Amino acid sequence: SRVLGISYILTQMNENRNVHSLPITFANGLFVIEEICGSGAMGIVYLGYRTTDSRKVAVKVLNDSTFVNEGERQLANKRLADEAKAASRINHPNLIPVYTAGYDKNIGSYIVFDFVVGTPLREQLRDQKALPWATIRVSLAPAMLSALSAIHAQGIVHRDIKPENILLDENKMWRLADFGLATFSGRQAQTAEGICVGTPGYVAPERLRSEECSNSPAVDVYAA
Repeated sequence: SRVLGISYILTQMNENRNVHSLPITFANGLFVIEEICGSGAMGIVYLGYRTTDSRKVAVKVLNDSTFVNEGERQLANKRLADEAKAASRINHPNLIPVYTAGYDKNIGSYIVFDFVVGTPLREQLRDQKALPWATIRVSLAPAMLSALSAIHAQGIVHRDIKPENILLDENKMWRLADFGLATFSGRQAQTAEGICVGTPGYVAPERLRSEECSNSPAVDVYAA
C-alpha cells in the first residue's frame, strides 16, 4: 500500500479527530494544504503543495484534541520544534528532507516535509516474515548505518529506530523517518523525569537500567 514517508508512519484517522477545514493557505501564502493523510499519537498530517512550483509536500501539525492540559500542549510544541530542528539539520539521501517549520495562526505549529511515497519496513516484514539476507547486507543495513552516522555526527540521537520508522521509497531508497523523540547532545530530553521513551523490543538495555536514561548514539545502533 502507498503511505507517506514523513515524520512517522501514518495510521487511519478516527472520525472524531480535531481537523481543520480545507483547503488552508499558510506560511505567508507559500504552502497550501488540501487533504488529510492520517495521524499519529500527537499530530495530524496533511497533503499539500508549495505555491511557487506546485511541488507536493507533507505537513505535520499538532492534534489539539489529544492534549488534556496546557502542560501537555507545551511539551508537544517543544517536541515538534526539536523534531524540525533535528530533521532539517542534515541533508542525507536516507532521510526525509524538511523544507521549513514554524507557527501559523491558521494551523498552529507545523513542519513541512518533502512528499515521499514508500512502503514501511514493518509492512514488508508482515508480507515476507523476513527480508532476504542479501537485501539487508547490501541495501538496508548500509543505508541505515549511513543515516545514523550522519545524525550522530551532528549530535542527534534518534531514540526510536524501529521498522515502522524505516521505509523503502519508490526509487528503492531506504529512508529513516520520525525524529519526534530525537534528542541533542548537551540538552535534556523532553520527557518526564524517570521515563525512557522508545518502543519495547528496540530500547537498549542501558537505557532501561540507567537512572539518567542513557541517550548516547549507541542506543540507536543497538536498535538498528
